[in-house]
Amino acid sequence: MKSFALLALAVASALPSVLAHGFVPKITVNDKTYDGPKPWDGNGNSIIRRVDNTEPNHIDDGANLACGKGAATRGAKLNGNANPGDTLSIAWDAGDGTPWPHESGPLITYLAMCDGDCSSFDATKGKYFKIDQVGKTKTPGNEWYQDTILHKGETYDVKLPDDLPAGDYIMRHEIIALHLADQLKGAEFYPSCSQWTI
Repeated sequence: MKSFALLALAVASALPSVLAHGFVPKITVNDKTYDGPKPWDGNGNSIIRRVDNTEPNHIDDGANLACGKGAATRGAKLNGNANPGDTLSIAWDAGDGTPWPHESGPLITYLAMCDGDCSSFDATKGKYFKIDQVGKTKTPGNEWYQDTILHKGETYDVKLPDDLPAGDYIMRHEIIALHLADQLKGAEFYPSCSQWTI
C-alpha cells in the first residue's frame, strides 16, 4: 500500500500544474477565432501570449501582473486583426476545458499601443488605458458577472472604442477573483494579453 501511495504521488508530481484556475484559450472577432496556446504546449502561432501555468498572480507578483506568469516579455508570434467598434468574444476556461471556476470579482480590459513590434514589446512598459470593466450584473440577485456568465462556460464580450486610432496594440484582459480577498494578499489576478492590429 505504501509503494502505491508513493507511485501515485510521483505520477501526480510529474503532471503539469495547470488545472487549478484558468487562462484564455481563444478570442473571436468578426467570425474569426484565434486559438491561444495552452500553458503546457509552447508558444505556437497565436495572438495570445502564453502563460507558464494557470495559477493565480498576487499583488506582489511584479511583472507577472502584466500578462500572467512569464508572459510580460514573451510575445505572441502573431497579431489579430480588428477594427474600431468591433466586439471581441473572450473565452476563459479552467485549464482542462471546463468553465471558469471562480464566481466573484470584476473583469477589466485595457489597451496599450505597442512601441514597435508587439511580439517583442515588454508589457510592463505599456501605457494602458481602460476600455471596459464589469463587476456585478443588474440581475435580481445582483450576482457577479463571473458567476452568471463565465462560470457557466459563456464568453465575455469587449467592444473596442469606436474612435480607436489605427496601430498595433496589446490588449490586457484581466479577471480579479475575490473569493479569498478577505485574507491578506488573497485577491487572485488572472491577466491575459493578446496582440492586435487595428
